[in-house]
Amino acid sequence: MPAHVDYPPREFIQALGRRPLSEEEWEGLLKRVETYTPAHWRPLLKLLLVLMGEVGITLKEALGLWREDLNGGVLRVRGTRLREVLLPPLARETLEDWLPQRDFLASHRPLPYPQLLLNPSKRSRVNP
Repeated sequence: MPAHVDYPPREFIQALGRRPLSEEEWEGLLKRVETYTPAHWRPLLKLLLVLMGEVGITLKEALGLWREDLNGGVLRVRGTRLREVLLPPLARETLEDWLPQRDFLASHRPLPYPQLLLNPSKRSRVNP
């Protein structure tokens, strides 16, 4: 590195890292999902927030989930390593709300879609 470039102090780098949300911030974020427009994105957005916030998986792991990875109250997660995660009650309830819509969206595809998360946009549906 050139001599005139200063590295930030070590404490500065740690301050830039992710900070966990407080319970009040988390509840506020979940409540704001219910007012998100367009409304057809709300179930998927809520599921993503719960999977990442309550279950603790990353976005990349969430996007890699398949429908068959859900087995009752256990979710098989593929990431840097394969693991099974026990779902808390909020995650189970959110998944139960999402699955009928997911299956409806998957029924409009020409080939069966294995992914758990599907695009709910009307433009992504294929008319039979």
